[in-house]
Amino acid sequence: MKARCVLLGILFFGVCTMAVSSSQPVSLFRDGISIHGDKFFLNDKPFFINAIGYAPWRPGQWPGLDQVNGKLIEADFQRIAKAGFNTVRTWDALSSSQLSLAQKYGLKVIQGIWLPPDRDFSDPILVKLSLDYVRKVVQYSKDYPNILMYLVVTEPTPEAVLYSGQQNIQEFFKSIKSLIQSIDHKPVSMDSWVPLAFMDHSLWDVVTVNAFKFTPEAINKTIGFDLYLQWIKKHISKDKPLFIGETGGFSVSKRRLNDIGFGGNSQKQQAQGDLESVESAIKAQAAGVCTVSWVDTWHYPSDPSTHDDHPWKWDGFLHFGDGHDVYGHPREVLNEFTKFDQTVGTFINKQNNRVEVKNITVTAHYVDDGKVKFNFWIRGLDNQSVDIGIFWPINWKEDIYKAVTDQYGRVILTVDGNGYIREQYLLAAVGWNQGDVHQGEISVVTIGSDKPFIKDKSKFFIYSDKHSPSNHFFPSGWVGDIHDIHLNDDYQRDCHSGNSCIAIEYAPRGQQRWAGVYWQNPVGNWKDVDGAYDVRRFKRLTFWARGQRGGELISQFGVGGDSPNSDDIKIQAVKLTNQWQEYTIDLTGKDLHSIIHGFRFFILKDDNPQGGIFYLDDVVLE
Repeated sequence: MKARCVLLGILFFGVCTMAVSSSQPVSLFRDGISIHGDKFFLNDKPFFINAIGYAPWRPGQWPGLDQVNGKLIEADFQRIAKAGFNTVRTWDALSSSQLSLAQKYGLKVIQGIWLPPDRDFSDPILVKLSLDYVRKVVQYSKDYPNILMYLVVTEPTPEAVLYSGQQNIQEFFKSIKSLIQSIDHKPVSMDSWVPLAFMDHSLWDVVTVNAFKFTPEAINKTIGFDLYLQWIKKHISKDKPLFIGETGGFSVSKRRLNDIGFGGNSQKQQAQGDLESVESAIKAQAAGVCTVSWVDTWHYPSDPSTHDDHPWKWDGFLHFGDGHDVYGHPREVLNEFTKFDQTVGTFINKQNNRVEVKNITVTAHYVDDGKVKFNFWIRGLDNQSVDIGIFWPINWKEDIYKAVTDQYGRVILTVDGNGYIREQYLLAAVGWNQGDVHQGEISVVTIGSDKPFIKDKSKFFIYSDKHSPSNHFFPSGWVGDIHDIHLNDDYQRDCHSGNSCIAIEYAPRGQQRWAGVYWQNPVGNWKDVDGAYDVRRFKRLTFWARGQRGGELISQFGVGGDSPNSDDIKIQAVKLTNQWQEYTIDLTGKDLHSIIHGFRFFILKDDNPQGGIFYLDDVVLE
């Protein structure tokens, strides 16, 4: 495997003994890691990061809550090394024993540190808890020389960034990077994505961007994946090493979400799509690439209890025959990647015939009746047919249009922007054919208000919408017969308000004859007072609820609980109807100075012998 890693470096950078220009900035780190300009070096040799995305959890297991047998993780690492990967990239931190296993098989580690991506990054409690967790991870990680870099926060949502304020989030990131490097002087990066193309990424030692061939369609169908990655390198990564933190992702699910590979692939198509994604990353002069994923991600994007037909749940190099199969069986994609050293040279030596476009300008503004008027100007491209893709990141809406430039290279396009008022930045892609070569560019377009998110201090949401940055607390405290509960907090049909609500299915099978969920801060917190909020200014908690049929009986809804909560307030025996109704928990005169559990419910088998489904929305302290 070591010989193969050197081969990757030689092929990628030209020759192993290449001279490094004295004009290139050089950053030196621990354990032989260095960065020369936009290249990554290990022990003074070019090192191409050939990573696999790794999360160890098996069918039915919850990330961070369930334990994975160490023998299975060792088997994974042995197979990953045998396949020729030199690095595992994680979304949350490997433990000390797991880092030792990776080291045993010669694997480098990109140590992911999970922090909530969709919360208010200016919240001082969130900032403190985040720094405490980062410190805890890095304190033990520093003893492992196989860690290449630290990767924090997977795909912060643009809504959270704008709600928090870009200056606040940059200060938050600076404090994280400074903390990490004060303990372990290794490169640090943030796990970004193209919806954050408007942000300044220059803080990071390595710029990490996740990108896929099948999404967003408005970009991939308009300019193609090669140009998409080359634009990321030129405009986001710039002079820093670019690591494609997630790519591939082609899935063999039966469900197909679009016609360019988002699910519905054969095993052969999966292998081809994943390999072509790596090829495009190399052609874009990335310093490394991570293909996802090692095993089917049963836990994402919904709970791991059911292997539903969402494409992300079928993207693994390994699949599981049934709920009892924990070792996993290889798909064709694993065999093809094992041959990667025979084809990577061909990938790298392919010529990129892109002709640089000197200038493209796109402006947009709202006009009457919610319409948005776009002005495209592609200098030197007059009377030319073009494809235009518009991607609205917060709403994840995409439109593709065909147009013809005028004699000055301009296109004026008016589209319906209703419902997109919170968008502040969007992406516009333009593609065209120039001779036999397909060309294209992307532009980050500023639109709408410069303050699209207003923080209402009179309300303190436990749940507004799934990814709302105004949310506080996490539904992580499962009690009773925990496997009898199925909770989906991104349910998107017939909600009380907004884009999503919470659907809870109770199927009583367990011996305790009851189950419930606490909303905690931080995740899994039963006793850490540092996660507590002082909510004394609020007088009531209100929420909306309904049953699927009507007649569902919820034993208890509550706020707070046992110590270190400063109080325990509840309402009992709530009988739901099949229509949305508002319910209130009176907080007058209660001690609310220290609350780590913002909300909870309990449901009993004796009250609901056949089980039931009920829904919650707009849970808020007022």
